[in-house]
Amino acid sequence: MSVIVNWKGQRFDVPFNEDVQRAAKAGDKSTHAWAKRATLGDLLNKCAQGSKVPKENIKLLHGGGVPFVEELEGLPETWWDSALRSWGTWLNGGGSSERISGSFALMKDLTAPLSSYGIRTGSKIMMIGDNASAPLQPPQPQPTKRSRPEQTNAKSSRPFSQPQPHSHSSHTHHNHHHPTPSPPPSAHPPQEDGGPEEVLIATIDSHLSHVAETALPLVHDYCAQAASYIDTATPESTPPKQLRDLHAKAAEVLLQRLLKLDGVMCEPHMDRARAKRKEAVKYIQGQLDKIDALKEKVRDAAANAGPSL
Repeated sequence: MSVIVNWKGQRFDVPFNEDVQRAAKAGDKSTHAWAKRATLGDLLNKCAQGSKVPKENIKLLHGGGVPFVEELEGLPETWWDSALRSWGTWLNGGGSSERISGSFALMKDLTAPLSSYGIRTGSKIMMIGDNASAPLQPPQPQPTKRSRPEQTNAKSSRPFSQPQPHSHSSHTHHNHHHPTPSPPPSAHPPQEDGGPEEVLIATIDSHLSHVAETALPLVHDYCAQAASYIDTATPESTPPKQLRDLHAKAAEVLLQRLLKLDGVMCEPHMDRARAKRKEAVKYIQGQLDKIDALKEKVRDAAANAGPSL
């Protein structure tokens, strides 16, 4: 029995054979008995061991027993969409750190059984994390030249040691009737004191630079391809998988950066850093809202052979 962990656009199979065996020895042979014995800490350990990412750098997210985003493309409302809409409110102090929009969980209790989060055989987990630790000094300026990141999305799950990514091809159709991504807020002018607040502001600026270099090319491609599809859709057609995958990838990258901003802790007296963080969250949330609005127009075009106005 296993779960599927999605990390950096790739799928990995994480087995729990030992917990299945323990459940069987105890006389519990039900399909999901292992999830009552395996804890979130067990899953975290497996993810850290397989990915080589330190446990303290990993966040695990789950939406209960519901499918993953690409399995819900045909529905008018998904847990992914509701989660994305709630991030801005949550990061600005609203909502619960454990449960968002009643369906999207940032799992924290390492002693809790996986079953308490609705996890069972085949459940899909999102893993956020990398080997880079939180910066202690202001990050170095990003190079002026920007390159488009490789876009990957695995078709099937593999063990952590054997990811199976594939690249998206992109098109550059443009249409002035549909939104294009706007640049992120400009960097905050540095102050002379170079104190803790300046470090936080520099960190926030580095996150915005990362959005500009990695997320905005995906948002731009999605806006262009979605506009092209909307203009040429035929009645009762199905949006191409490439377009659905591109939306999922762009949303995932933006969501990852919101999680990074969540880790920027501003003291109550740090008014400039708090304002900068709020501005950054609002900007990234705006990019999510933009591609989600286009996604709805794509659905309408597929159903009605024309964009919704």
